[in-house]
Amino acid sequence: MSDHTLPALSANGRRLIQKLAGLPRGWLTAAALAEAIGVSRRTVLRELPGVERWLTAAGFRFLRSPGQGLLLDEDDRESLLALLDTGAAQDIPREERRRRLLAALLAAREPRKAYALSRELATSEHMLSADLQWAEDWLRPYSVQLCRRPGVGYWLEGAPDKRRRAASALLRSQMPEQALRMGRPPTLPGLLSPKVAGKVWDTLRAFERAEGLYFSDAGFLSLALHCALSVEQMRAGSWAPSSAEKNVSLRRASRLAAQLEQAFGIELPPAELRCLALYLEAYGGAHDPDDWGSATELELRDIAVQLCCFVWNRASRLRIHS
Repeated sequence: MSDHTLPALSANGRRLIQKLAGLPRGWLTAAALAEAIGVSRRTVLRELPGVERWLTAAGFRFLRSPGQGLLLDEDDRESLLALLDTGAAQDIPREERRRRLLAALLAAREPRKAYALSRELATSEHMLSADLQWAEDWLRPYSVQLCRRPGVGYWLEGAPDKRRRAASALLRSQMPEQALRMGRPPTLPGLLSPKVAGKVWDTLRAFERAEGLYFSDAGFLSLALHCALSVEQMRAGSWAPSSAEKNVSLRRASRLAAQLEQAFGIELPPAELRCLALYLEAYGGAHDPDDWGSATELELRDIAVQLCCFVWNRASRLRIHS
């Protein structure tokens, strides 16, 4: 039977079938199966009707007996797993599956095993391998590297600000800027929580009104994501500031930082103020909604500030030694 005609199957249902197919043929209680995949017996009982429908529609024999338990009465386990893997890739659209993979990698604090990622994304390890290659190419422009080691897993390496830029781009890809400005902020589990995003959005709207600024939709979104992801990184203890540099345009950034610090009970490092100032300079003065700048423009502003600070520091040292 074609997998296109099979009933929908939840992630837990798929895990149950995978475990049943991997165990020796014989009767198994719901409690034992629950322990084998790390869920409650109640979860197994809730998933069993869907598992039975899927197996029956796929032409496999599955028995349930009140006195004995559960039995996958099949010898051809490889065909079952192959069909399960083929259907898994269709449960989640490819674009959404890859977005979730990036979010899982960016949010991870330790290497992720291939089998765990496959289970989380309800996909086969073969499909995961192709998705990881795509993720490696997607991350490269942000100077974030996908690392892999047999027996250890997959993890990302890159400076916190580079990872934050990649996370911001991922979140921005979810919805149009116009919808995100006044609507619900974008969130991804483990990467940006609804509570933090909502509070940052409210803080920035209030700051915009109080300062008499105009942010384009894209500019507002870029600044809001920058602030929200910075807060998340600091709360996770993964914010690693670069060397602090003097910046003559920090007054507005200092006021925004003070409001964020008050809202979240944190203290932003001095280097973070320079980043905020760059965003305010790039996006705070645009009057044409389409004239909001670009990532390249922001990068050039950052380089210009660093060069100015370098020249200023060199000039200061020359004055001291002269």
